Amino acid sequence: MKKVFLILMLLMLPGGSQILATKWVELNPEKVESLSQVIVLGSYNFKSKPKSSKSNFFGSQFHVEKVYKGEASENITAGIDIFDDGWAEEFQQEGGKFLLIIRYLAIENAKSY
Repeated sequence: MKKVFLILMLLMLPGGSQILATKWVELNPEKVESLSQVIVLGSYNFKSKPKSSKSNFFGSQFHVEKVYKGEASENITAGIDIFDDGWAEEFQQEGGKFLLIIRYLAIENAKSY
């Protein structure tokens, strides 16, 4: 019985597995809108060559169809997570559009976010 207990205890000890977590801050829509500088509706051009990045996000050409807040040209470069482009392209092929809520951060403040 002692051997079974010892084996169970060893299995429950933390191993070399890495655990990652992300914390999201919940904001109401009014707060999101007040913090944004540009809000646009449109679609990604997945045929354009993506701009590389050092993070999981890469810059992709985005066609702006409607501007709700701020100013934006007809085509902008917008970031998309490298792991999201598959479902996003499928979503667009089914007629879906993306609402981008953009807030520019000053370089000196970007590290705190």
